[in-house]
Amino acid sequence: MKAYGSSASERLMREKERNIGFHKSVVDEHGQVSDLSTHGKSALKPFSALPKTLQGKLKGRPKAAVTKDRITIRLSPEVVQTFRESGEGWQTRMDAALKDWLKTHKVV
Repeated sequence: MKAYGSSASERLMREKERNIGFHKSVVDEHGQVSDLSTHGKSALKPFSALPKTLQGKLKGRPKAAVTKDRITIRLSPEVVQTFRESGEGWQTRMDAALKDWLKTHKVV
């Protein structure tokens, strides 16, 4: 048995080895991945051989047709707290609230 430390980290490494196909020679006793170029292609699985659930996670989110600008803005704590307390998607709701405001106000 490998000594990964805690039982939680040991389970995680076993799952990674099983799902992704790490060979023992690629991952050392501390869970660190060595230089893959020294192991050749035999140490890797093709993307299509990975479980579908893992493929979905690795692909990430599809690119949006309309992107947004990333900015830094300072807001009152009560404004941020109110939106955050509304749950997941609070930033989208804040964006919608600002768009609504723009419909009825003229920016100078």
